[in-house]
Amino acid sequence: MKIVRSEIKKINITSLFDQVDQSQITSDAIRNLFDLKPEEKANTPFIELPGTKVLILPVTKKEVVIEPNRMRVSDSSATDPKASAIVKDFEKVNEKFRAQSKLIAYGFNFEFLVQLSENMDYSLLLSDPLKRVLEKNDLIEAGSRIVYKKGQHRIELQFVPAPQKDQIVVLSNVHNESDTINYSSLQAELIAFYKDVLEAIKRFIGE
Repeated sequence: MKIVRSEIKKINITSLFDQVDQSQITSDAIRNLFDLKPEEKANTPFIELPGTKVLILPVTKKEVVIEPNRMRVSDSSATDPKASAIVKDFEKVNEKFRAQSKLIAYGFNFEFLVQLSENMDYSLLLSDPLKRVLEKNDLIEAGSRIVYKKGQHRIELQFVPAPQKDQIVVLSNVHNESDTINYSSLQAELIAFYKDVLEAIKRFIGE
């Protein structure tokens, strides 16, 4: 089994605070952070729920989510992080709305769709205890999740069945407990972990 291709489907950068004051956060306050034409600005749905505000930017396939203690910027444009403006967008949102909030942590999330040369053999993911759970029943799907540390970063990797048997979805969360964010090096940090996930996928498949 080999990897035919790995497609990045979504990237997000998230910051975690003690709390976020949402009293001054309006739809226009978020929209005005982005260089949008009038017709593009008109097509930016804003969803406001108790404690949560969401702005969707269909043209750029971006999304901004602000929660009681968290801010997240997502990019679903399938753009390589080297070319994505997500770091600049994340900086704009954080610096505009964090006010006196105390930063606790920040991190990255990646979602990949991996096309394989043949159907995934899910039995390879089963430990002996899981095989005993199956007994003589037929296995349909299986996934795997691991959490480990790399330096000061906590990394979670999930390998999840995809709709097609010759594909697999890979989800990765990189968590860094820190009270500061160095925006000048954040792009390089994002790219480095993006590459790490790609290498982890290759090791998982056995390439």
